[in-house]
Amino acid sequence: MRRNWWLVPFLLLLGFGFATLQSVQAASGKWYRDQGAMMGPESRKVLQQLNNQTFAKVKGHPQIAVMTVASLHDDDIEDYANDQFAKAGIGKKDWENGLLLVLSRNDHKYWLEVGYGLEDVVPDGSADEIVTDSVKKQLKAENYDRAIAMLLTNIGKRVVAKQSAITTPTQIKAKRAQDAAVKQALVVAALVLGGLMVVFFLVRAAMNARLHDAMSDPGAMAALPIYAVVTATGMKLRVDAASLPLFRFAWSHDKLRGIGMAGLVRRRFESLAREIRFMAPHPYWYYNDLHNALRQLSDHDIVNAPTVTALAELLTPALQDRLTAGQPYEKAYATWLSEQKHITSQEAATVWTEFLKNVKPTDQFSEKTLAATLSVILFHVRHPDKDQHLNQDDLPLWVMSDFGSGSSSDGGSGGSDNFGSGFGGGSSGGGGFGGSW
Repeated sequence: MRRNWWLVPFLLLLGFGFATLQSVQAASGKWYRDQGAMMGPESRKVLQQLNNQTFAKVKGHPQIAVMTVASLHDDDIEDYANDQFAKAGIGKKDWENGLLLVLSRNDHKYWLEVGYGLEDVVPDGSADEIVTDSVKKQLKAENYDRAIAMLLTNIGKRVVAKQSAITTPTQIKAKRAQDAAVKQALVVAALVLGGLMVVFFLVRAAMNARLHDAMSDPGAMAALPIYAVVTATGMKLRVDAASLPLFRFAWSHDKLRGIGMAGLVRRRFESLAREIRFMAPHPYWYYNDLHNALRQLSDHDIVNAPTVTALAELLTPALQDRLTAGQPYEKAYATWLSEQKHITSQEAATVWTEFLKNVKPTDQFSEKTLAATLSVILFHVRHPDKDQHLNQDDLPLWVMSDFGSGSSSDGGSGGSDNFGSGFGGGSSGGGGFGGSW
């Protein structure tokens, strides 16, 4: 008889591999899968008692399972628990009363997945009652068997104490039907809203196209006083950049021209005041960051302003606080400004605005202190992300605190308190809750 001696080493190798596989397989039972090697006699005993004795006396006979893993490898523990819950089919079909406790040893994370029928029994708010400080202490000490036993015990107590809140199959059907109706209503509402938005933007696109047609007529535009005034100065207004405000609607060319021109002037007024400096009643530095005041002016008043000065005078009421704070320093500021090289009109206006926001009635500036203060603000305007080491003897305290490096005379460090950096990062949501240890 022919002997297949070559099979001997093959079978020995296969047997060795099988034995090795068996030795590294995670322990498993009816109610648990311990791939993370975190369970022991105590937790397994509690788990068996819950399913076979305690829950057997509870309405609907809930079921609970435990799964541990060594690592999730960057997977989300909530998604993993939800997937395993669905695959295992934990709980009674009609009652949907399963519970799945998942722990990842190396990730230091846990999640309790709760079946639909037990969501009122074990809601998110019960997390602190179940995952107590004592449980977390055991987890941090790597006493995993004890920690899981305590978790299971706390879950069991919660289910027994709140079993009157267990949702019955009839209630589940009604609840699902209600949820489906709400979902359907939301879908319909979303479709209707989406349709209205499409119509809204189509109408707006049509009106904007008509607006550009209306503003492309030089003769009609020249009939608008402010347009005639601005173009007479040599400034060019890009009428193709005009657009309707979000919730403004019009169709006639005259109305659209007025809306479009007023919008252009609001957007360009600050640069207009800087470029046509001698047509405003006050220095151009004052006419900066006036968006809110410009929005409060009517389209009619803007479009029909006979001169740039008249338009600027419409904003005088909004400038009263600036004028009061700034008039004592106007001459000195003009002198400082004339000494600056390569400063743009926008930078000049911004420095003045920042100075007026911070200056106090009690401040007393020497010529040297005022110049140093304005120079610090200019540095901050040009380099908002950089700190500047300042000489405390030459500057008021508000300059040190608002524009310096934090070395103010009150000892402030200017550092961050790192709020939130020590939080654990746990998450919770409908149908379960989780966290870290």
